[in-house]
Amino acid sequence: MYRGVELPKPSTDGIITLENRFKSNVTKEALSFLKLCLHCDPLKRATIEDLLMHPYLEGLDQWYEVDFQKILEMDNISFNGWRKKKERVPTSKQRERRQSEDDKLKPKKKIDVAQSLTSVDLHELPDITGTKVQKLPYLLDNKTMTNGNSELEMGRVRLQIQEVYIKIKKMQAENNADVDRCFLEVEVEGKTPLGRMVIQLFRDKCPTICKNFIECCKGNFKNTKVLTIIKKLLIQGGDYETNNGTGGKLAVEYDKESYPPDDEDYFHECDEPYLVCIERGINLKLASQFTITAVASPFLKERFIVFGKVIKGTSIIKRLEYVPVVETTYVPTKEVIIVDCGILKMGEDDGIIIKEDQDIYPNYPNDAEDAESTERKIEIAEHLREIGNTYFKNGDIEKALSKYEKAFRYLVPGLRPEQERMKLEEKEIILLGNISVAKMKQKEWPTVIELCSKIMQILDYRKDLTNYDSTLVKAKFRRGVARFHRADWSSCYNDFSDALTIEPKNKEIWQWVERSKKELQKYQEKEKQIFSNLFK
Repeated sequence: MYRGVELPKPSTDGIITLENRFKSNVTKEALSFLKLCLHCDPLKRATIEDLLMHPYLEGLDQWYEVDFQKILEMDNISFNGWRKKKERVPTSKQRERRQSEDDKLKPKKKIDVAQSLTSVDLHELPDITGTKVQKLPYLLDNKTMTNGNSELEMGRVRLQIQEVYIKIKKMQAENNADVDRCFLEVEVEGKTPLGRMVIQLFRDKCPTICKNFIECCKGNFKNTKVLTIIKKLLIQGGDYETNNGTGGKLAVEYDKESYPPDDEDYFHECDEPYLVCIERGINLKLASQFTITAVASPFLKERFIVFGKVIKGTSIIKRLEYVPVVETTYVPTKEVIIVDCGILKMGEDDGIIIKEDQDIYPNYPNDAEDAESTERKIEIAEHLREIGNTYFKNGDIEKALSKYEKAFRYLVPGLRPEQERMKLEEKEIILLGNISVAKMKQKEWPTVIELCSKIMQILDYRKDLTNYDSTLVKAKFRRGVARFHRADWSSCYNDFSDALTIEPKNKEIWQWVERSKKELQKYQEKEKQIFSNLFK
């Protein structure tokens, strides 16, 4: 703070040492701190980095962050023995007299400076020297600040506090030193939220690339499209300028011609999935575009620089692989949007678990640490289904559907042993039925047909189920209703007829049989007329 500034050499006549001046109300650590600040030799004078590591700052009982605005608004006050006046400027003789009578003077208006300070318990902040400081104190404790006989002048204290505070905050803001992860939240066509991906950054390997990615995650990537999806290979995004793959320049200052810098040409074998990369030698106009690999891709190791990895939300990438794309360009035919993005500081919660209602589980079982056993998966799925049922009864179909689908993901992790598969299939059938009913409310008839067909496919080899007949009737009936609304009269009539053979006394099924039969007869008569006119 004071390095390089010459101080006048004090006269030895009548000199009063700091120890004698402050012996009544200042600790040894505080005196040592002051001496380091005011050393006559510029080379021996302490820097900000030295002061922050001083024992005086580690042993304070009170921690304050200054409310600068309140201090600046203070007027016509006397502080620490100095009078402040608006108009009259004291002469040199008056200043000398006041200096000699310091101890006798009393403040014109007694001010407790602690009232102008806000007590604060700061989170861990990385120190500018590289070490971590758990709490950051500012120069003076409560006792020294509020003592009316102190020899420290208000303006000087304020300046010292401001300089330390502003410099540290500025350096942290520029370097984002405490940010180690970022997140992206993805949605399909504005109605199917897929959840949050958390990305661990390799800041020690690629500091400049990570710095740019962090800056973009502060808002640039929000509402941008996923540009390319190649199944079993990769997804691409990051064009925050044009949203079509022709933009996405650097979001940070960079004065070199090639990007990334030569010393950040981090070589990764690409022998694992979910790596976040940029292309080597990418054009500066496209430097913010990124790629996430869906599988291990060692053949891409020469092409990409890896600067991070998706550590949570990996199942989102698997779901994105099934979004339909144009065959020649691999551009998604449905809009896949990054609806939100952000940065995560060290130790900050990643937001994977959104605590609402009684749902305390991650969106995807891969991110759940306690969902290893079959029994636990069934327990979680059943709890989620009950929450979904509550939403359904209250008429909130969207939330009910999200809970049903989330529960279903916990039951379908992939290939399973025979015994485990049979346990889970019973729950799967129930959940598929719940989802189909919710989709009927939303009038998404093709999806209802697909779900009911899936139920019947499972029932074909699970005739041992105790509720086999009732489950089959429900599946055929719902599929029949969906086919009826799609004007597939013949198929819906067959579904209703099959359901009626199992439950011949069901009045509702009888009504749908009659409706579909009438529509089928109308269609057949109209078809006859059309064909008869062709041969006239």
